[in-house]
Amino acid sequence: MSEGRLIRGLVADGRARVLAVVCPDICEEVRQAHGLGGQAARHCAEGLLSTLLLSAHIKGDERLMIQVQAEKPRFAFHGEARADGSVRARLTPGVYPPASELRGAMLAIKWEGDKELYRGAAELDGSFERSLQHFLVQSQQAHGVVRLGVTMDGDRVTSACGLLVEMLGGQWDLDGFEPWVAPLRTADLGATMTQFAFAQLLGGPVEVLEARQVTVLRTTMARVEGMLRALGPAELRAIAAEEGQATITCQFTNEDFVVPGERLEAIAGELEGA
Repeated sequence: MSEGRLIRGLVADGRARVLAVVCPDICEEVRQAHGLGGQAARHCAEGLLSTLLLSAHIKGDERLMIQVQAEKPRFAFHGEARADGSVRARLTPGVYPPASELRGAMLAIKWEGDKELYRGAAELDGSFERSLQHFLVQSQQAHGVVRLGVTMDGDRVTSACGLLVEMLGGQWDLDGFEPWVAPLRTADLGATMTQFAFAQLLGGPVEVLEARQVTVLRTTMARVEGMLRALGPAELRAIAAEEGQATITCQFTNEDFVVPGERLEAIAGELEGA
C-alpha cells in the first residue's frame, strides 16, 4: 500500500507554522492508475501535494477538495483529502502538449457531510507553486512561502514533496517575517527537506506537533452501495431487470465494482422496509 507523511509544526519560536508533505509513492500510484505521462504526470503530482497542504488542518469528518480547470495547457484536476490522511486525485487528459506556464482557475471547497464549510478561488498563475501561494493570500489572507518539488524519471514520479511556511497572526509582522523566510523562496528544496527531516528549518529547530500518515483513499463496495441507494428502489429494480447488474467505475482509481442483480433487489427491499 502506498504511503506518505504529512507533518505539522512550529518554527521561529512559535511565530510561524510549517506544513510538510512527502508522498512520491502515492503520486506514482495515481499516475499509473490514470496512465499519465509527461507534464500531465507532473501536474497531477503537484495538484495532489497542493491538496494535502491545504488539508492539513481539517478534522473529524471534514474533507477538502481542490478543482483546477486549466486553459493553458488544457486539463482538469480534482483532488480530495480527508482528516484521516487519506487522499485521492485524478487528472484528464492523460497526455497533452507541454506548456511553459499554467493559466486557468483553482477552486478549494471544504465539506463536512453534506454541508459546505468553505469555498475559495484563485487564478492559476504560472505554476501550481505560485498559484497555491496566491490562493493562500487571496482566499485565506495568509502570508507565507509555498514550495513544491516533483522529480521525474521519464513518466515515473520518483520524488514528490511540498512545504508551506506561514506567518502566525499576532505573533509576528511582515517586516520581521519576510526577511526571515526570504531564503526559502530560492533554496534547494531537496536540501531543505533533508534538514527538515532532522527537525531543522532556516537555521532553527522545528517543534513537531503532528506527524500524520498519508494513504490513498480507496473506493469500497460499501461506498458503491451507498451511492446506489440514492437511486431509490424502483430504479434499482429496473437496473436489475434490464442489465442484470450494476457496474460502477471509480473515477479516481479506474476500478470496476460490480453489484449483481440479486444484491440490487436486496438493497431495494431494504429501502422499502426502512
